Amino acid sequence: MRVELPDGQWVDLREELTHGQFKRLMRAQIRRETEPEAGPDVLTEFVAVYASAWLVRAPDGSNIDLPADLDARLAIIDAMPATVVATVADKAIDIWRGRPDPNASAAS
Repeated sequence: MRVELPDGQWVDLREELTHGQFKRLMRAQIRRETEPEAGPDVLTEFVAVYASAWLVRAPDGSNIDLPADLDARLAIIDAMPATVVATVADKAIDIWRGRPDPNASAAS
């Protein structure tokens, strides 16, 4: 699923997770339940885990590479505008919860 962002930027989200990615998000969810202040960190984790490709630009206009390492993605995501992270995280959470993409074409 592609999430369109301002100024021609976008983030592609994977439709299926590996077991390791799934476990990482489960740990984040448990942390949020036991530490309510960790809520924003959970959004960052959802973006880091679900992003499969992106065209995101730094304030200077240069493209930001998507690191393969999930932990390396966290600081990059934290530097993105909050509205962008919230938009992408919302779509990733929809996938997590099994909600269909409203923009997907119907199967024939």
